Amino acid sequence: FDECIRLKTVNLAEGLRYINQYAFANCDALSAIKFPSTLLSIDSYAFQYCAQLASVEFNEGLEEINDNAFRYCHSLRNAIYLPSSLITCKTSFGDYIQTIYSYAVIPPVLGNGYIYYCDTLYVPAMSLNEYKLANGYEVFQNILPMEDILPEVITIHENTTLTVPDSLPADYKPMIEMTYSRDDDFF
Repeated sequence: FDECIRLKTVNLAEGLRYINQYAFANCDALSAIKFPSTLLSIDSYAFQYCAQLASVEFNEGLEEINDNAFRYCHSLRNAIYLPSSLITCKTSFGDYIQTIYSYAVIPPVLGNGYIYYCDTLYVPAMSLNEYKLANGYEVFQNILPMEDILPEVITIHENTTLTVPDSLPADYKPMIEMTYSRDDDFF
């Protein structure tokens, strides 16, 4: 669909797992996209230069957004909500996003200098210190806690440490998922 300049809407079917490089790049009329619950990865440049793209709804289960997937999407001005399942986020979201909400307990890996022009990042209160110390997050002017966000599922990735704050309610019992890689396969 690269350079389908009159493409306005797309219905992505359940079962879709990956969106390839340049899949919807330069689709100038595309204004909104909602990802199916099965999507795991958005590849590099997949939606770059979608000038009218004003709304993006990410699915829980999405693990990676690769290099410049939403680069030059200048109509993205509303807040971006990143799912708790996100492991890697290597994209900018246009030039006008002021606020990003990240529901991931473990800070997603950022690409070097990929988050531009965003003043405020809201994160789960239990992860505030991890985000402030994570590599790449110094680009945010403000990293603020989202109170009352207690995820039902916490995914812990290879080589990750999770510190559980004492301030959590005693009856809070999330499901813990652990992943590790061996020869680039995830288990």
